[in-house]
Amino acid sequence: MVPLSRALELVDGMRKAFYSSLECEPVPVQRSLDRRLASGVSARERSPRFNMSTVDGYAVRPADGYPLRIIRDVYAGDRNKVLLGKGETVYVATGAAVPAGADAVLKIEDVVAEGDLIVSGPSPGQEKNLVYAGSDFEAGDVILEKGAVIGPPAICVMSAAGVEDVPVFRRIRVGVLSTGDEIKNGMVRNCNAPMVCAMLQRWGCDAGNAGAVPDDAGETKAILDDAAGRFDVIVTIGGISVGKKDYVVSTIMDGGEVVFKGYRLRPGKPLLVSYYKGRPVFSLPGKPTGSFTSMELIVKRFVLGDVRQPSVAVRLEKDVGVNAGDFEHVVYVKLGHSTAVPMGYKGSPLELFPGPQYRVSLVSSSTRAIVADGYFLARESMKAGDEVIVTLL
Repeated sequence: MVPLSRALELVDGMRKAFYSSLECEPVPVQRSLDRRLASGVSARERSPRFNMSTVDGYAVRPADGYPLRIIRDVYAGDRNKVLLGKGETVYVATGAAVPAGADAVLKIEDVVAEGDLIVSGPSPGQEKNLVYAGSDFEAGDVILEKGAVIGPPAICVMSAAGVEDVPVFRRIRVGVLSTGDEIKNGMVRNCNAPMVCAMLQRWGCDAGNAGAVPDDAGETKAILDDAAGRFDVIVTIGGISVGKKDYVVSTIMDGGEVVFKGYRLRPGKPLLVSYYKGRPVFSLPGKPTGSFTSMELIVKRFVLGDVRQPSVAVRLEKDVGVNAGDFEHVVYVKLGHSTAVPMGYKGSPLELFPGPQYRVSLVSSSTRAIVADGYFLARESMKAGDEVIVTLL
């Protein structure tokens, strides 16, 4: 069993080795959403292409004074080759190319015009109100780094840079396998697998439900063998504790390589990370919140890397008593006005226990515990009013 920090280091190593051998392919920028870049992307042209006005107003030379003679109008889309002379100005619309020689644009509402003359206004060199050609990037500048996950803003930037196709890693094929007689025979609804598949899909994976296997050693091995032949990565749910019918661990230890077994975090402690027939395998605990926690902290790290997640500093509304020892506790919360209500306590959407003691086994077993706004890590008991940093979900 390893601490969370060591678990993340080991997963980072697995991730690096995995992506270094994953095939890549070119895709059109318009179809690249949520794909991961296999190499950096450089701009093919500068942006903006020309000095551009950010306001409706008058382009001026900074050395000129009033009055200024208006010689023409220029609108966005006009291909003009105007060169301002001494004492001249041009009306430019927002987004229009600023004439050569101009170094500022005066807002239309800030000047006084009489006929074809601007008779007064701000100092011509005082306000710029323009963006310069190439101020976003020049041709050849690296605009996105290798490994970045492409979102809508990245598509905008690449389109502005004249990029048409980008090299991306092939989508990871992930097989999600549920275990247990109670799942196989329908006695307990299989809620974990749809959740896990949805999380993987949100992270850009091609996730598929590989089915459910009963508590049988032979069938567990057979379905793991099949999944290893069809998927790049395998996620199993349940069957990794110390029960007599927990066959996932024994199957993997017989035919695979264990990276680590368990990490010092609750909920989610009984996590097995391994390789089976060369495929990375993440074996999650069967309790819903434990399963979600391991997905959010460990599997997400493998898929996306060390991504920055938004967080907020808030005050606890309740005492939270934990018997931490050398364990960390993931405490899920609902947010109020600058406050956090831990799930499981009175006043949260899930009232499981009275008093300050944080009962991990109850929270971990509840499907509703993860309908939360975020979580924080607790290494020791905390008091109402203490500040916590909540990672937002």
